[in-house]
Amino acid sequence: NQKIYRSPSPATKVYPFIETLNLKSMVCLTPSELKSELRSFAETKSIHIAEFDVKHNQEPFLIMSESVVSSALNFVCDKSHWPLLIFCTNGKVKTAVVVACLRKRMGWSISSIVHEYERFCEPDSNLLDLQFIENFEIDCPSNTIS
Repeated sequence: NQKIYRSPSPATKVYPFIETLNLKSMVCLTPSELKSELRSFAETKSIHIAEFDVKHNQEPFLIMSESVVSSALNFVCDKSHWPLLIFCTNGKVKTAVVVACLRKRMGWSISSIVHEYERFCEPDSNLLDLQFIENFEIDCPSNTIS
């Protein structure tokens, strides 16, 4: 979508480019690692930062929170927050899983979702992420992306 972007946590050197996107919102999936410079930049540009600590999928007992991912997606799906940028620290796994769940909501085939996930995650893709994506069910409010 032309109004939803993804990236690693924006570094200071890319702030001029970020400005050209005219963002209303940023969705941070790693709030504990959010840099104060980025908070300041967003504040000066009137960009709202929504924080969702989605955690990660890792054996044996760590699993992403479906409710947190759902909350993040409800925010992302709400067009009043667009244009927006979704990011995690390195822009790979957490962002890829959340975007994959968004693609599922948009009606993409599971093979297309997995292909995109793997393209963005290599070499860090894992079976638990794929299981999470496959089993994830989502409802978005009516004012949202379809």
